[in-house]
Parts: sequence; C-alpha cells; structure tokens
Amino acid sequence: RPELAESAMYLYRATGDPFMLDIGLNILRSIQHSAKTSCGYATIKDTRDHTQENRMESFFLAETTKYLYLLFDPDNFIHNKGEHGRIHTLPTGKQCILDSGGYIFNTEAHPIDPGALNCCHDWEQQDYNEANSFHFRGETLKKKKQVNEDRNDDLKKEVTVNDESGKEDLLK
Repeated sequence: RPELAESAMYLYRATGDPFMLDIGLNILRSIQHSAKTSCGYATIKDTRDHTQENRMESFFLAETTKYLYLLFDPDNFIHNKGEHGRIHTLPTGKQCILDSGGYIFNTEAHPIDPGALNCCHDWEQQDYNEANSFHFRGETLKKKKQVNEDRNDDLKKEVTVNDESGKEDLLK
C-alpha cells in the first residue's frame, strides 16, 4: 500500500528528519526483496510468507513509486515552498499564480496546483446566475432551493412541542 511511502515523504518534507529517508530505503528494499519479478512487481498476497499474486496493482506505479521518487528527490518542482511561481493572465485580465507550490495530491496521487483552482475558470456574476438557472428535473436549482426552504418553513409550523409547564407550543 502506498500510504507508508506517502507519509514518509510528507514527514520528510515537513521535518527534514533523515529517519524518513531510512524508512523509504527500507520500503524500497522490502519491495525489491518480496515483490520483484522478471517483468515488474507483484502484489504480495501474504506478508507472513511473502506469497506473490500474479498481478501488479495500479496504485503501485501510480502512487507508491511516485511517493518514493519524491521522497528521494528534494529538488523536484512539487516541493516548491512558494519561493517562485509564474503569473498567468486570463483573457478577462484576471491573474493567478501557478507553479508556486503547495501541491495537493488527489486519491490517485495526481498533483493539483492550488493556484490553478481559481485560474481554470473566470466566474463572473453572469456565469453564477447561469449556474443557478441550470434545470434539474424540470426546476432550476434556485427554484428547487426555494421550494425546499418553503417546505422546511411549513414543517416548522406544523411541529409542536410541550414546554416544561406542559403547555403545547410551536417549535421555534
């Protein structure tokens, strides 16, 4: 599983503790010892006797090897701590900073540049209004939200509770 290599990489980035490199080296040695085959790396079926399965999980290449590579490559652009980046200007004039570090990895270990999250689109009020006018099962999202709010208000009016004196009262 890639989580140990991922954790070692993040801990090394955060602390610089060389013990994390030792952990990475032990992971590599274990993989070489137990999983290496003539044409790749096998899934280990049982860690007690190192029984191999006749398959290699996709996460091995996509995640485990990627995190190990990043652990031992401190100069990789992924490790940028915000010391540099590049300004990207959209046709509307909006600017965002890309490649400035702080990359987020999704569940498949694909790096996402947080600077790109607001750069990939240029939400103007008109776009927001168009998104709210999107039709879902015959109603716009804005109308559906209003119907749900009205329904909740009606439910609140119908619900009654007894206060400490035993007097029935509407839930407020």
